[in-house]
Amino acid sequence: MEEVFLRVAHYDPDSKVDIKHLGKQTSNIGHHDSTDMDAKVDDFDLNSVRIVDKTKLFFIHFWALIMKRLRFFKRDKKGFVCEIFLPCLVVLGGLSLLTVNFIIER
Repeated sequence: MEEVFLRVAHYDPDSKVDIKHLGKQTSNIGHHDSTDMDAKVDDFDLNSVRIVDKTKLFFIHFWALIMKRLRFFKRDKKGFVCEIFLPCLVVLGGLSLLTVNFIIER
């Protein structure tokens, strides 16, 4: 891998280095046969892993958005307070006023 970066750093547009050959040379570093890897990639069928059920897809996307929001709130404490804590506090305050008003009218 280091050899590739060194060759890129010393790139000469006039040189006749075969870039495809370099890619195959670096892929053999991990002791994987490139033909086996190509065969596995060619045998992969995207339709076999595609989610067709619309409700399942909806809940996967919904859960991903919830997790994204939670990770964002983990970094942003002020946003958590303003978007979650304060609205809950206002709703609880409104409900308590309704309860007090209901008790007074009796």
